[in-house]
Order: sequence, then C-alpha cells, then structure tokens
Amino acid sequence: MHDALELEKLRIPSVVLVSHPFESMARSMATLLGAPKYGHAFIGHPTRSLNRVELLGRARDALPQVEAQLTAT
Repeated sequence: MHDALELEKLRIPSVVLVSHPFESMARSMATLLGAPKYGHAFIGHPTRSLNRVELLGRARDALPQVEAQLTAT
C-alpha cells in the first residue's frame, strides 16, 4: 500500500492487489496513510499454493478491477 501511494504521488498510476481475507487490513492501511478512499483490486484467496496457470487465471479475473482503478479520475 505504501509503495503504491508513493508511486501515485509521482503521478505513476498504481494498483494494490489484495486477497479477500486482507481486505480490512488494506483499507485500514490506506486510511492510516491518508488515503481512505484508495481503491484496490481484489483477488481470490489463497494464492501461494497456486500453480502458474491458476495464478494467471486469478490475474485475469482481477483485470477489470485493475483497469477501473488505473483509469479512474
């Protein structure tokens, strides 16, 4: 979260990928860092045990959220 917000300050659009169990932590961190409305792209959990094909599937599923976050004004 911190890295994404620092990149945003440099006018580099960024997106934070968050798996669902960590949603409240991500929102709390955004609030703590002064960006309570900062959006996230949510992905299914878990990711650690996935193989390459499964992980790419999760990435494809998150793509609409990523695109929306990067194109929001």
